[in-house]
Amino acid sequence: AWIEQGHGFIVLTDAWIALQELDSQAWDERQFSVASENQFGNGAGIYWRGLPSAGNFEQTVNVVPRFDKDATNAEKANFLRTFQIESEATWVEVPEAIYTSSQGKSFPVRLLANGLAPGLHETRVLLWDVDKPRTLGADVIIPVTVVVPRVADVEDATVHDSFAMDASSLVRRFFSVPYGATHATIQVT
Repeated sequence: AWIEQGHGFIVLTDAWIALQELDSQAWDERQFSVASENQFGNGAGIYWRGLPSAGNFEQTVNVVPRFDKDATNAEKANFLRTFQIESEATWVEVPEAIYTSSQGKSFPVRLLANGLAPGLHETRVLLWDVDKPRTLGADVIIPVTVVVPRVADVEDATVHDSFAMDASSLVRRFFSVPYGATHATIQVT
């Protein structure tokens, strides 16, 4: 997954073609601020370690264009963008499109967490300017990361799990710590 190892190397020929296409376009290099309130404060994406509820839930994302300090009021008043919104995963639902003025726009992102298995789940929400060709890439990329922990048995506060590992493999497990727990016993065989 891209979140574990980064986005990878650049393919130079594809990058060169994209740069040539960018050069031929008359486009605004506007940047956008993204804010979403998470359990640890405001972030530039949606991050949940554990889930706020047992079912599906909504998270509000705010997208605001950035302007230079010397931007005129006329420039700000004339700013209007329409974005087509797309989620890369079926467990994240987004509106079809939004528009934003210089004041920004908030929109809901619905996380269908009911069917997620314990573990790390990551995806992205992409905002595409409808007036630009898609080959230029998404204007705004919002990461969505949800960690669904394994929950201990209520009776004896244990979690049983088994898996095989190779010499260089990486296996991650996330646990919800039972209330009042003071230690953990891990058995490796």
